Amino acid sequence: MNALFFYQLTVAVNPEIHKAVSNFVFEHGAQGLEEKEGRIVAYFPSGIDDQALVNAVAAYLHSLRDLLDLEFDIKIDIEKEAQQDWNAEWKSRLKPLPVSERILIKPTWVDMPKNVPEVVIEIDPEMAFGSGEHATTRLTLQLVEKNMQPGLSVLDVGVGAGILSIGALKLGAASVVAFDIDPIAPPTAKRNAVKNNVADHCHLFTGGVDAIGRGRFDLIAANVNRSQIVLILPRLSELLHKGGCCLLAGILDIEEEMVREACLEAGLTVLDVRQEKEWLAFETRKE
Repeated sequence: MNALFFYQLTVAVNPEIHKAVSNFVFEHGAQGLEEKEGRIVAYFPSGIDDQALVNAVAAYLHSLRDLLDLEFDIKIDIEKEAQQDWNAEWKSRLKPLPVSERILIKPTWVDMPKNVPEVVIEIDPEMAFGSGEHATTRLTLQLVEKNMQPGLSVLDVGVGAGILSIGALKLGAASVVAFDIDPIAPPTAKRNAVKNNVADHCHLFTGGVDAIGRGRFDLIAANVNRSQIVLILPRLSELLHKGGCCLLAGILDIEEEMVREACLEAGLTVLDVRQEKEWLAFETRKE
């Protein structure tokens, strides 16, 4: 076997455990992740113990099944693949992605298409983050566009590759503060902000919402997951100016009522809920 190889781990998932399993494999060393219908495909370096990884994922799935009282089959597959083939294949699959009539997300290595819209967000996710193909990113960016006015201050919770931060600045935001608990994310987002000529107006850091201090924002976008949203929503409400907009995504349709109740308790009025497949994005306002 060529020394330049990686492990491709495929795990069957249903919507209820999708985010949890994605986070778990990243915490265990995944260097890339593809989200597909009914499964996730994660990529690991050649130096891992592949059997130990499979055992760890299986044990985690068993614990999720018991904890959430769900019925699902545990299906895990791991294979060796040539590293150079993965790099080329991964890049070849990413295409320019229209978000709205005004917004396009484009991988940095893809030629600019004809009839370029007003806002083009050029992203290199570096195999660790999505490039806008997930429904929650598109839904949230559409709501950012809907609520953006020139000069707004923005907080991006869970910055990832920086798509929402860059989009907000290109749509007219004056400044963005963005953070992520994943230490890989802020440097990735910084590089993408530089590529899009908006880095001077984007402050990025690794950490959580408690590090914000007493800042106040006109618009907050939190594309994470329901459990994190419910946990930090009271703090997000505190950080929002009166009349400000808070966008919430990474929420499954079966979680809608839980999030509505959390918004009510945090003093946020739900104005709109958008849906793509099983995913929801909330538009809320602090009255």
